[in-house]
Amino acid sequence: MKSIPELVLFAKASTETEHFRPDSVKIVSGDPRQTIRNHFSDAMGQFHAGEWTGEMGEWRVEYSEQEFCLITRGVVKIRSDDGQEYTLKAGDAFVIPSGFKGYWQVLEAVHKYYVIFEPT
Repeated sequence: MKSIPELVLFAKASTETEHFRPDSVKIVSGDPRQTIRNHFSDAMGQFHAGEWTGEMGEWRVEYSEQEFCLITRGVVKIRSDDGQEYTLKAGDAFVIPSGFKGYWQVLEAVHKYYVIFEPT
């Protein structure tokens, strides 16, 4: 009988919190301080899952990865280069596809769970 690997329980994870800001050339407004707690990465370095927080501000993004997000607190606005705008708040779940280019704007301090797949 094959054993099942241990589950990664976010609430019990002792993952270190990393603090950062987007590159200054990408910041449009505010001081978007951010934290990340990446609770899991696979052996190939393509699949990641964890928690992210962001403070108010706006910055440019370009996605090479595909990301599933679940907002648990706060409000963000995501605007694509072609002008589509989405305002997302606690309870909203969505996917940002690889190739997305645009802007993230945190309107109220936000917390999200994320799952990222980075194709090779």
